[in-house]
Amino acid sequence: MLFFFALQLGAAWALATGHVTSTGASAGEVPPPPPPPPQWMEWPSTVPTGKGDGGGPSPFDQSHDVTGFSYWSGGANIVKGTGADTWYPSWAADGSLYTSFTDGGNDDAVTKKHGKAMSCGPCFGNNGSSVTQGFARAVPSKPSSPIESGVAGVVDIGAFRSSALPFQGRYPSGNLFYKGVWYYGTYSLAETNGNAQYPCGNWCVQGPFVGFRHSVDKGKNWNEPRMEMARDFASYKASDNHFGELGPVCDGLINKTWPGSTSTFTCTGKWTGKVKFGAPHVVDLGQELEHSAAADADGVKRAYMVGHGADKEYQPHSWMHGSQVYMSRTKGEVSVETMGTGEHWEYFAGYQQPGNTAVWKDDVGDAAPLFTWENRTGVVTMTYMPALKKFIMTVNTPTWANGTKSTVGPFDTYFLESSSITGPFKMVSYLASFGPESYFVNIASSLLDDKGGGFLSYSANFAYHHQANPANSSYVWNLLPFRFDLKGGQLQLEV
Repeated sequence: MLFFFALQLGAAWALATGHVTSTGASAGEVPPPPPPPPQWMEWPSTVPTGKGDGGGPSPFDQSHDVTGFSYWSGGANIVKGTGADTWYPSWAADGSLYTSFTDGGNDDAVTKKHGKAMSCGPCFGNNGSSVTQGFARAVPSKPSSPIESGVAGVVDIGAFRSSALPFQGRYPSGNLFYKGVWYYGTYSLAETNGNAQYPCGNWCVQGPFVGFRHSVDKGKNWNEPRMEMARDFASYKASDNHFGELGPVCDGLINKTWPGSTSTFTCTGKWTGKVKFGAPHVVDLGQELEHSAAADADGVKRAYMVGHGADKEYQPHSWMHGSQVYMSRTKGEVSVETMGTGEHWEYFAGYQQPGNTAVWKDDVGDAAPLFTWENRTGVVTMTYMPALKKFIMTVNTPTWANGTKSTVGPFDTYFLESSSITGPFKMVSYLASFGPESYFVNIASSLLDDKGGGFLSYSANFAYHHQANPANSSYVWNLLPFRFDLKGGQLQLEV
């Protein structure tokens, strides 16, 4: 989520909240002892109580099967040559990882050429009419130990140019490579730096999921059915996007500047409406959707997506925070036709009573949340972990500080587990200020081991420039060795 005002806003947030990192011992003081050698460490879980933090109490029971999250204190593996965010790899039959990226650039591990993408219109000096989304293929390597990821770099770097209008940003989201076809989803955003209505700091208005483009030649050529949704909000309609969600809509014009504001290309009126499927991501069911039977007993290789939403006007809804999580899926097996339009999708609409059998309906208006935690949801991903026989959901949301949630401050990450793809979910661990500003966190199925661990894929610290924790977390493709702790003791992983 790189944008040109990140440094200034990050510094302002630090000064306002007192989050200033020490640079070391003063003259005459004894320097601190060296850090201990790298080891497995459990990140303490601090589930918010809802008292005085504006988010309400947790709606989840604590899991008794998956009891905690541990990570390698030596820090994240940095994928060589990367300098961007929004990494969502998909595991193809050829063994490669095909991934999105944006808002930065990367060096090709083979050709050494630099490829970049920028999904922010105002960062290009335009109203959203010209933005790009990046794509690449990860280069595998043979790791010498379990704490090495086996991802040596990226190649075949490219970028696709499109329009975000009537919004100002168009970012990568759902990503899937299946049977030789690469499906690449994008979503829309507005208010680059926030405004008086939504002063979150960065991309404060979450727009709808635009839809999928696809490639049959590994990214050399793309078929994009929606190069642009609409030129302006006056002509914009719900059918212009994949799921048919209208909101949010600006009831005025998008001006280049707004009096009294530092934001460019901002709404002169008021934003009204919300979406349910903000920044939706494809559930990772393994290579070629191999674990589809875990999602549904019929074994049909469907695509499932999860997204964060809001359903009340007073609820903030940005790229990083919302109040609900929703799920959709294709009605049949993944194909160019089923992925291409919303008519081939259906929506989780609650449970049959009594019991927890999921109900699926055709109208997005009938979509019901998998769960609600007011002001405590955000970017959401999900992966099936066969070693645990569990679906693990990962949610990122801004940390509460001084009564506010800032999208240029630290972020929290939490993990939920369920034996069913539609829940009910239980809390595994809540990691406060993880990164301290980690986001777009996902568990790549290709990097899992057979013991309940693997590598956590994420971006970090685009605006909140303080000491990285876990170590090395930065504005690159981070791959952190991790493991979930199980009932009866921690998983063992020799290093």
